[in-house]
Amino acid sequence: MSDIYGYDVMEQTTGKVLKVVYGHAETPSDSGYVALADGSSAVPSLAFSADTNTGIHRPSNGVIAHVSDSVEVLRTTSAGVQVTGLLSGTAVTQTSIDTTTGRLLKVGDFGLGNNGLGVATITDLNTHQVSGSWLFAASTANAPTTAAGVLEHANRASFASTSLAALQRVTTSAGDVYTRTRTNSVWSSWRKDYDQGNLLGTVSLSGGVPTGAVIEAGTNGQGDYLRYADGTQVCRLDFTINVNPTTWTFPMAFATVSRLHVVATAGPASSVRTITTGTLATSNILVRCFDAAGAAAVSDVSCIAFGKWG
Repeated sequence: MSDIYGYDVMEQTTGKVLKVVYGHAETPSDSGYVALADGSSAVPSLAFSADTNTGIHRPSNGVIAHVSDSVEVLRTTSAGVQVTGLLSGTAVTQTSIDTTTGRLLKVGDFGLGNNGLGVATITDLNTHQVSGSWLFAASTANAPTTAAGVLEHANRASFASTSLAALQRVTTSAGDVYTRTRTNSVWSSWRKDYDQGNLLGTVSLSGGVPTGAVIEAGTNGQGDYLRYADGTQVCRLDFTINVNPTTWTFPMAFATVSRLHVVATAGPASSVRTITTGTLATSNILVRCFDAAGAAAVSDVSCIAFGKWG
């Protein structure tokens, strides 16, 4: 040990591995330091006698690397910390549904970023309060249908908030999508999304609320028909009336005659004709044709019926 300009210096010269510079014992100095060789991941500058490839080294200026078994696992710089490998312990979530504040999420937590959700199946959509992607079964309570599927849940405020508190969006195994919101502690009714996949199909009503497709279209030997989700139905047929009255049986029956209207016109190839309709029923109507003299006549006729199917 020697005294150089007020500092004690201890230097191990072999390999220039270690240099210690510190102040006098009587007057400790804040400028003392331990100088190490840069080292490497294979041979850290600071290691252990029984584990010489575990420790720290200096890859470049301002950088400290921590290595374990010659593998760099952590690097600190003036910009922050870089971690190589996986984190574990209580700093990360302990399960895929761990909601502990301050913990880091893993891939797959709350159904995020995983190939297959791997999260618990919800038993009741009404009581679920955790944001994320979730599975639900055919038996799950308060789902929009009996088909299993995936739930996307997002909280906006407290679950008991008087404002919009939560949003749920469901995609079923049948490919249907439903959405609802929670306000004033009450869930709204499920609303089905419509697109090119389900806009056309079989219409249906339950308690006056549409539960099927938006438009249903079809044709048979009695003509063409359109049914709309609000219960409106339109039927159409072009045919020829003989001298005798002709009964048009609608391609689809109407629900009532009270709101049923039929328009019948002579075809363009006919001479002057008068088309009249007779007895009206939910399933058919009688159509007659007269010439200018008032006699029964033959004519091409176009008939359209408007009414309600539900």
